[in-house]
Amino acid sequence: GTFVPIPRGDVPLGSRIFNYHFVDTPGKSRLTCQDIKAAAEADESRSEEIVHCPTPRPATNQIMEYLAVKHDAELLDLDVVSAFIHAAEPEDHVYMRAPREWQEETGTFDTVSKLAGNLYGRRPAGTNYRDFFEECLLSVDGGAKRGTLEPCIFNGGAGTAEWWALSHHIDDGRVVGPGAKKV
Repeated sequence: GTFVPIPRGDVPLGSRIFNYHFVDTPGKSRLTCQDIKAAAEADESRSEEIVHCPTPRPATNQIMEYLAVKHDAELLDLDVVSAFIHAAEPEDHVYMRAPREWQEETGTFDTVSKLAGNLYGRRPAGTNYRDFFEECLLSVDGGAKRGTLEPCIFNGGAGTAEWWALSHHIDDGRVVGPGAKKV
């Protein structure tokens, strides 16, 4: 559901079709979208995208470690696997060339992929995922709350034996508290 193959002829006139790229590492191969900043800036008709993702301050991690020690609480690190594809692509018309391997396997050579989810390489993908992740946190039972001084920290279960705090930067994070495993 990350992308939907459509005939190239169904792409609206003037739509940009991004290239694809595979990023290979020893453990996996990741399909990415080549949404290159220089190309976007050269296209003056394209609206500016929001690509800001706040980063926790170093003191935030130190405070989380302090809370774990002071309250003899659990401290867990997290990394959401294949995170970006979980967030929907908010733009209606984002297209990418279909990978050659897919075209050869399916025998479909005049097809592009319409993105429904985000792919790594899309400039706003991190922001879109961060918004999705925060929406999930705010829906946690007991009502998670965003920190007032730190935009990357959330807490829940305040005043109970199951309190927790979570700091995150896009798809990486830390959770502390006796209720940490429930988050």
